[in-house]
Amino acid sequence: MLDEIERIKAVTEEELSRRTARLEQLTKQFGDPFRTTQFPKTHDALAIKEKYAALSEGKKTTDRVSVAGRIMAIRNGGTA
Repeated sequence: MLDEIERIKAVTEEELSRRTARLEQLTKQFGDPFRTTQFPKTHDALAIKEKYAALSEGKKTTDRVSVAGRIMAIRNGGTA
């Protein structure tokens, strides 16, 4: 039982060392991965949906908006 615990500790320490080295490599290459960034969001999805509900299909506007969040679905049913 003690041998198994020591083996698990060694594997855990080895994995931690590997991950730390990888983090250091990525930090040198790309900068601090945990740096807080800001994204200037101008609208939420509901506001855009409501504002353009009357816009007919294929119709475009010159309005520009910035939104943030996850893409839940892409419905690309035609040509642009």
